[in-house]
Amino acid sequence: MATGNETTPDLAQQLEALRAEVAELLRERTAGMAEAARHGAEEAGQAARDQIAALGERVREKPVAAVLIAAAAGFVLARLLR
Repeated sequence: MATGNETTPDLAQQLEALRAEVAELLRERTAGMAEAARHGAEEAGQAARDQIAALGERVREKPVAAVLIAAAAGFVLARLLR
C-alpha cells in the first residue's frame, strides 16, 4: 500500500516535466510569432518606402499640381482647426 509520501516525489517529477514541456512550447510559439511580426514590419516598411518613392515621382512629374494640392490641404486643415 502506497502512502502519500511515496507518491509525492513522483508527482513532483511529473509536474516539473509538464512545466518544462509547457515552457518549451511557449518558447517555440513566441519565437514563431516574433519572426512573423518582424517579417510583417519589414514588409510594411518596404511598402511605405515604395509609396514615398512613387509620390516623389508624381511630384516631380507635376510640381504645380502638387503645390496646389498641398495648399488646398493646408487651407482645409486650417479651417477645420479653427
